[in-house]
Amino acid sequence: QRIIASAVGGFFVVIFTTPFDVIKTRLQAHKASKEARLDRIVKGTSSVFSSILKEQGISGFWRGLSPSLALIIPTNALYFCQYEKVREQLEKSQTSWVRSSSAAMSGAFARATTSILVAPVDFLRTYWQSSASQGNKLLTQTSGLIKREGFSVLWTGVVPSLLRDVPFSALYWFLYEFLKKEFNRKLGHKPGDHQKLLLSSFFSGAIAGVIGTGLTMPLDVIKTRRQMHHKDESGKELLIRDRHTSREIFRTILREEGVKGFFVGVGVRAARVAPACAIMISSYEWMKTFLNNTGL
Repeated sequence: QRIIASAVGGFFVVIFTTPFDVIKTRLQAHKASKEARLDRIVKGTSSVFSSILKEQGISGFWRGLSPSLALIIPTNALYFCQYEKVREQLEKSQTSWVRSSSAAMSGAFARATTSILVAPVDFLRTYWQSSASQGNKLLTQTSGLIKREGFSVLWTGVVPSLLRDVPFSALYWFLYEFLKKEFNRKLGHKPGDHQKLLLSSFFSGAIAGVIGTGLTMPLDVIKTRRQMHHKDESGKELLIRDRHTSREIFRTILREEGVKGFFVGVGVRAARVAPACAIMISSYEWMKTFLNNTGL
């Protein structure tokens, strides 16, 4: 039930949110890249939107969709099953603080293990979205990168990803479970009431997602800068080992762009994460209840 429910929710989320991911990545790439085609001044999301539409067409908004869809079922299944199993065990604890923080701890654990396992997919998605190449040229470029630097390159940016995703997941689940209880209480939700369950989980997921996004945005910017496509002054792609480390990226952003540099694309990410969390958790909760009631 959990696998089917998470797969259905994940599919719709990926289709809906990929354009937001592409725009957010391009916004952050424009700030850091020195490529000729990216050196013009970009003013806001609308300019990036127009640029992608003009250069790549509608399909450009779904760059990196393939790796996301390829692993959405195992990724979501692993994440949600781990969360629920770990939480079930923690809620049996005799220690009150463990029971009260079970959602946060379960969310952090599930996200940490899942992030490490799916890091290659995250790297490929960001790398493809930030590159100007398309089609076979992009695939050749990617295979060349792996041949030069080995498969370990696919885990580039995993540390900032963990630093972003683990706190986000802990905060998200803590807020989600709290808000869901409050919404259910105010709506007068009763077992079997699918409509009220859908509403409470949808809005709880959206609110928790927005708050978590704002607090973890700086780490998202660092992760994206670390993973995206880079070239030197001659136009040759830089090796991963020759690029800036996460710490150096942090210092560069702070020195050249100030604190606001850590929040580039925050509006786009919030616009992506809020509905993504809402759609994912509400469809998961609804589908799980539906399958349970039908005896599947």
